[in-house]
Amino acid sequence: MIDAARSPRALPLRLPLLPILALLMWFSLVSASFADSPTSSLPSSTTAEPALVLENDESIDLIFEEPTSATDIYRAASKALGLNVLFDPKLKDREISLVLERVQASTIFDRITSAAGHFYKVLDENSLIIADDTPQNRRTYDNQHIQTFYLEHAKLPDLMTLLRSTIGVKHLATNSDLNSVTVRDTASRTRLAEALIQAYDKPAEIVEVEVEILEIEAGALGQLKQTADGKALPLRIHHDALQRFRVSSAAHSVTRTQLSSVAGKEVELNLGHRVPFPMNGSNAAAAQTGEVSYQEVGLRLRLTPRAHASSGEITLRVDLEISYLDDLAVAGGSRRPVSTYRELTSEIRLARDETVLLRGLWSVDACSSQPSGDTLALLAPQSCDTSQRHPRHLIIALTPRTAQPSAITARDRLPLAIGTEALIADPRPVEENKIDQAESREVRARLRQKFEELERTDN
Repeated sequence: MIDAARSPRALPLRLPLLPILALLMWFSLVSASFADSPTSSLPSSTTAEPALVLENDESIDLIFEEPTSATDIYRAASKALGLNVLFDPKLKDREISLVLERVQASTIFDRITSAAGHFYKVLDENSLIIADDTPQNRRTYDNQHIQTFYLEHAKLPDLMTLLRSTIGVKHLATNSDLNSVTVRDTASRTRLAEALIQAYDKPAEIVEVEVEILEIEAGALGQLKQTADGKALPLRIHHDALQRFRVSSAAHSVTRTQLSSVAGKEVELNLGHRVPFPMNGSNAAAAQTGEVSYQEVGLRLRLTPRAHASSGEITLRVDLEISYLDDLAVAGGSRRPVSTYRELTSEIRLARDETVLLRGLWSVDACSSQPSGDTLALLAPQSCDTSQRHPRHLIIALTPRTAQPSAITARDRLPLAIGTEALIADPRPVEENKIDQAESREVRARLRQKFEELERTDN
């Protein structure tokens, strides 16, 4: 025990008053700023929907072989599990027979309400209420959730169609500036919307297409057919084999470029110029003023790639137009230019590092043995002596590659269990072992692809 009389007299503590007041004011300002911060208004974990807490979630037996009042069964089950059960005032009691053996305790009320045509709502960790399963009661008891999803890649109209047509979300609002969608619905449907958006909001694949225009002498065309698969139309050849053919034969690269496109979107390449054409001579005013209209001539190539993630192949839709001024013709009392025009439309599916060769589109008798090095010069008709002509062919080589692979994973391809048509439940993925097996197959396929690429590089 401490004797206050014998203890030394306490000395008064003297501290400057102004620094203390300043410190207290600083603390009050900091605490006020935290109180006003946006994070303080966010819902805490205690606002989540309550769940039943069972002391023991072992398997139990619930057997009522004779028709028994459903409310009596609810009371018996709640007593066995140590829970409180309430009933809606308008609940229609039914007599049911029930034989449940080795049923998980946490699912026992799901089984009983399903058999009796009721549903239940958890009030707190120890209490639940039973009501008739009707749309009106669902609207009364089901909690509503509202959540805003900010999209990175998906388009709002497509996503709205997805949510409305697949899971029946009725209350949707979008913000085009933020590229966001706000959903208001039940908790289960909102969580299902979140799962769909996570699987749907993926970046699209980016495909690069190497476009090369080759000027080939007539004698080298047969060698090219032997190098490629001569039976396939159009000709297909491995990209490395095309490079070796270019070096070892009389082939000259006129133009070589790279085109990038999001899978499924069209990309276009134009090589040419705009030529003035006199307007219709029947228009007297146009004839007097010398008005002209401009027409594009040259090469116009439109490509629409579509990637196949499972096989690594790429489908390429090709729309090719080639035109050039051929001659002048007399029409309406005036000489007008005449253009030669050819068009090709095709859809080709190519394997990885495979090149398609578009041939037979244009051939010309050049007046020089040297390559022209110009696409427009190669297309233009040339006049010279027969002895000086050097037949050449125009070949277009297309090599598509995946620049940005698909972000779709094996987990995205697996189904979700979402309840019944009448009642949407929380999305539940399939067994984890199936997900692991699917992901393992995907990893093995990628490793196989890497090994094949290394083998081609070594060869």
